Amino acid sequence: METSVPGLYAVGDCTQTFLRQVVTSAANGAVAAVASERYVKELGQIEGILGPESGKIAFVFYNPYNSAEIEAVSQLEQQLMGEWKVYRQDITRQNLLYQNLKVRRTVSTAFYENGKLLEVKER
Repeated sequence: METSVPGLYAVGDCTQTFLRQVVTSAANGAVAAVASERYVKELGQIEGILGPESGKIAFVFYNPYNSAEIEAVSQLEQQLMGEWKVYRQDITRQNLLYQNLKVRRTVSTAFYENGKLLEVKER
């Protein structure tokens, strides 16, 4: 990082572009690898849950950073238990199904029976 002026060092955009591009590319590759791994894992979990003999499943989508939503999900879970197997979907960590269903709001619920989507209720 040494410059032509003794004691003056450069950082950031003032440094060699080639190396910065290499580091940026490596970082972007790491982010893509983690994202693709997360996608495959989440897809596998969903497919494992929604089999043809899975029965009645309810996915409840919520934002864990909203206290009111956490409370609403707990109440909804109590209402659905017994008739439905409930899976909480924290949309900050598990958003594949949320995005695929084009759900616009939380707290929302996707109801499935034996792997088939019945309806999505946005509250």
